[in-house]
Amino acid sequence: MEQGGETDADAGGVALFVDGPNVLREEFDVDLDDVRRAAEAEGP
Repeated sequence: MEQGGETDADAGGVALFVDGPNVLREEFDVDLDDVRRAAEAEGP
C-alpha cells in the first residue's frame, strides 16, 4: 500500500505483535514496558 510516495516496505517502521494470552503468563515474567522501550529504540 502506498502512503505519500513510500511503500510499506520502505517506511522503516517497527511492527510488534504481542500474543497476550501466551506472553502474559506468569512463568514468562515479561514486562511489556521493557518490550515497548526496546521496540521504540528500533524506530517508529
